[in-house]
Amino acid sequence: LLGRLIAEARPHRRLFAGTFAILAVLFALELLGPWIVRSAIDGPVAAALAARGQAGAGGLDAGPYVARLWVWAAAYLACAVLMMTFRYLETTQLTRTGQAVGAELRTKVFRHLQSLDLAWFDQRATGSLVTRVTTDVENLNEMFTTGLVVLVFDLVKIAVVLGLLFLLNWQLALVVLLGMPLLIGVSLVFRGGARNAYRSVRARLARLNGYLQEALSGVRVVQVFRREERVSRRFAGLLDRYLAANVTTIFYFALFFPLIDLLVSGVQAAVLWVGQDDIALQALTVGLFFQFWFYLQMLLDPVRELGERYNVLQSAFASAERIFQVLDARPSVAPPARPRALP
Repeated sequence: LLGRLIAEARPHRRLFAGTFAILAVLFALELLGPWIVRSAIDGPVAAALAARGQAGAGGLDAGPYVARLWVWAAAYLACAVLMMTFRYLETTQLTRTGQAVGAELRTKVFRHLQSLDLAWFDQRATGSLVTRVTTDVENLNEMFTTGLVVLVFDLVKIAVVLGLLFLLNWQLALVVLLGMPLLIGVSLVFRGGARNAYRSVRARLARLNGYLQEALSGVRVVQVFRREERVSRRFAGLLDRYLAANVTTIFYFALFFPLIDLLVSGVQAAVLWVGQDDIALQALTVGLFFQFWFYLQMLLDPVRELGERYNVLQSAFASAERIFQVLDARPSVAPPARPRALP
């Protein structure tokens, strides 16, 4: 499925390249912010505290230290403004890319439906086919907007930030690394249940839409034969099954995110415990610890959001299976390789 989806997106590779370029610049700015904070704390702030200890509270001229601190504050503000600008560019570029892929795929599916023979349509509900052209393609659009591209870049960010943590302080990074298997294990358990639940949701939604379209298009026949109550009962049954499938997906996410947050808090608590000992022993500066803490947040945020990215991917894969079932269908009466012109 992923290979076929990438093939569908390949004509828009320039848009994807622009998206990755924007994400790369934004990532560099995110890394720059904590370094500025560290430089301010270990620079003018630490120097002012040391000078105050030597000269006493009354004999310290804080003007030069404050001036240097203002320089770092201005640099941090400029970095924040640039990050805001590139976040806007990220949103617009991702949306443009997803819409371009979705529009072309929707056109392709509709054109293929027109090429199929009438016998194929006799075996399928019209509402189900409408769902594949509209809702299912929209799910793929969301995948290319907030799912696949961001997920790939999040994996790159996790690898880069983890390497930086080891460069800053390998002992604290080792504490973080020991907690990663638990986070990954919870995500893997969640993956299996969520995929099956989303398949059920997509299938039951298609049956619901198909029956709704048939009931509305044949409402005259329903009223003539006084079958309103029977049709309503059947629709209610389909709706109950669709609701049950959605409740199953809600259960997985209601359990997954609090458990992930608990594990993330445990990793942060362990880092705080080990870090305060290193600061007390002067093996770690306060500024370096703040930089490590901010980078740790940059590492844990993508890990926490992997569940949401996987949510989007599972919904998209379930829709992709249904879309490719349509695209793989072939007319029972194939056109001749060399058609003969009729008089």
